[in-house]
Formats: sequence, C-alpha cells, structure tokens
Amino acid sequence: MTGSLRTVLVAALLNVPLAATPFAAGAVAAQAAYFGGGTSSVEADSARDAELDAVAARIAATLRCPVCRSQSVLESSSQIARQMQALIREKLEAGETPEEITDFFIASYGDFILLRPRARGLNALVYILPAVAFLLGLALIMWKLRSGRGALDAALPAAARAAPTHPKDDGLDPADRAWLDAAIGEDT
Repeated sequence: MTGSLRTVLVAALLNVPLAATPFAAGAVAAQAAYFGGGTSSVEADSARDAELDAVAARIAATLRCPVCRSQSVLESSSQIARQMQALIREKLEAGETPEEITDFFIASYGDFILLRPRARGLNALVYILPAVAFLLGLALIMWKLRSGRGALDAALPAAARAAPTHPKDDGLDPADRAWLDAAIGEDT
C-alpha cells in the first residue's frame, strides 16, 4: 500500500479530516484520483445555471412587462412575465445571445417592450428634446438678463452711472452727504 492511500484509509478509520494528517496534499490528490478528481459535474452544472440565471435576469430587467407596463419582466409577478422569464432561460440554454433574445421580443411586441427606448427614429426625441429645452431656457434667461441690464442703464442718469473716484464722491448732494455722515457719525 502506498503512503498516501494509507493516509486516506487511516484518516477515514479515525474520522480525522484529511487536511489535518501528514501528507495531506498527497492524500487529497490520491482521493481525487480515486473518486474521479477535480470538480464534479454537479458543481459545473450549478455554476452554469447561476451564470444563465444572471444573464436571464439582466435581459428580463431591460424588458417591459406587457401587463404591468411600469415594471420590468424581472420585477413583475404576472403570469406573462413569468412565461417570458422562462422563455428567456430556454433561449439562453439553446445558445442564443442576449441581443438575439431582445430582438425576438422586439419583433414580437415592438419597441414598446423595451423599458429604455433605443435612440433612433421618433424615440430619439426622448433623448434630444430635454437637452434642446434646457439650452433654449438658458438662452432665454441670458437674453432677459442682458435686456434687463440695458433697460436699467438707460433709465439711470449719466451721473449715476459714472463710478465715484473718491469714497465720499458717490453722487449725493452735499446736503444729503452731510446728513448721512451725521447719521453714521463721521466727521466730514
């Protein structure tokens, strides 16, 4: 009997985990070789199922439920949404790509089935009009500010528009300046 097989047998008889025995790496390798080694097909299938579920969920999240209309196929609990989820899963298992599956649903239901419409044709207006409205509003605000400033400048006399050269030279009458200085408490 070889050392690694003996280690496996002794560990099994004494109910000791293989990792706690000497030559653990050799024992694990011998056990893997004896029992078929590597990952099992069950583990591989569960990993593939988890991957298919993730891809199916991503596709279902982009499609609108035909019954609920405000929910995705993934969120909806309606019968047709569950059928669509099952169909997505079947098509993925058959080897279709996510784009092919999405195109299938678009062909069946039209662009309405997409929660986020594609930016082409009239659907492009959904993406373009808010930006155009924002820019027009900004231009209108700028125009109003400039025209308001021009009207204010025209209404003020030329003396009021001139910048004072001295802090006390602010365009006030000497009598008004004297009254203001007295109220503030400054000596002129």
